[in-house]
Amino acid sequence: MAPANTCLRNTLAVMLFVMGGLLCSEVAAHPSHVTIAEAEWNAKSKSLEIAVRVNVADLEKGIRRQSKSAKKIVLKEGESNAEREVKNYVNSRLAIYTKDEKRLKLKWVGMEVEIHHGWLYFEFPMRNPPSSIVFENRLFLELEKDQVNTLMFKTGSSKKTVHFTQGKTRRELALTVKAND
Repeated sequence: MAPANTCLRNTLAVMLFVMGGLLCSEVAAHPSHVTIAEAEWNAKSKSLEIAVRVNVADLEKGIRRQSKSAKKIVLKEGESNAEREVKNYVNSRLAIYTKDEKRLKLKWVGMEVEIHHGWLYFEFPMRNPPSSIVFENRLFLELEKDQVNTLMFKTGSSKKTVHFTQGKTRRELALTVKAND
C-alpha cells in the first residue's frame, strides 16, 4: 500500500508542477502595461516633483521607436547618452500645462535603473503653487493598446489619483496646494 501512495503522490506532484508551469507561462504571455507616477509640490524648491516607475524593456522599445533605430539601447544610471535619450523620450510623451495652455519646461533630475524596472525623476519649476494644471501622459501608448499610466498627486495628507489611457491622455487637476506645503 505504501508504494501506491508514493506513486499517487508523485503523479500529483508532477501534475501540479506542469499545471503551475502552464499557468506561469500564461501569465508571462500577458504582461500588464502600466506606469506609476508620484507627483508632489515642493515649496522649498518651488517645483512640482515627479517620479515615474517604468518597465525598462518598454522604455527601451519606446526610445528605439522614437529614434527610428533598431540598435539596442542599454540604459545605465549616470550614462549621459542613455539619460539624454530617456529625457528626450519622456519630454515628448509627458507634459504639464497651465490653465492658459502654456507648456511648462521639464527639468531632468535623473534615473535609477534595475533589471526590469526603473525610476525616472524630473520636476517642473514654477513661481507659485498651481491651483489647476493639465497633465498629459502618453508614455508607451504608442506601444501597447492596453497601456495604463497612473498618476498619484500628493499635497500634504491628501492624494488624488488619475489614469491615462489611449482615449484619455490629458487630465485636468484642480489642486489645493499652499505655498508652504
